[in-house]
Amino acid sequence: MVKILLVEDDEHIRNLIKETLSFNNFIFLETDKGKEALEIYTREKPEVLIVDVNLADSVSGLEVVKEIKSKASKSKILILSGAIPEQEKEKCYKVGADAYLPKPFSPLSLIQTMEDFLNELAGE
Repeated sequence: MVKILLVEDDEHIRNLIKETLSFNNFIFLETDKGKEALEIYTREKPEVLIVDVNLADSVSGLEVVKEIKSKASKSKILILSGAIPEQEKEKCYKVGADAYLPKPFSPLSLIQTMEDFLNELAGE
C-alpha cells in the first residue's frame, strides 16, 4: 500500500483530502507541523507527500520539501497553497515539488494528480 504524508494545518482540509482519495487503500500519516513532518518522513518513508506551504510551526512547507528533496528522495510531492503569486508558485517547483494545486482545489484535480503520481511511481 502507498503511504501518503499529509502536512496540512487545517484538519478540515486533511479530512477532505482523505475522503477525496478514498478510492484507493492509501495509508495516511498526518501532521500540521513541519518539524514533525520531517521526523515522520525519516521514520516512515512515504511514497507521496501532500504539503501546505503555511504550517502550524516555524518550519514552512517549502522548507519541508527542500529538506526531503535534498536527501535524493524519490517521493512525489504535491504542494497545496492559498492563492499565491506566480513567483511563489515557481518557488514551490524550485525546492522540489512535483505538482502544485491552489486552494480551494478541485477534488478531480487532486485525484488526477495522485493517479499521475501512482503511474510515475509504478514506472520507477
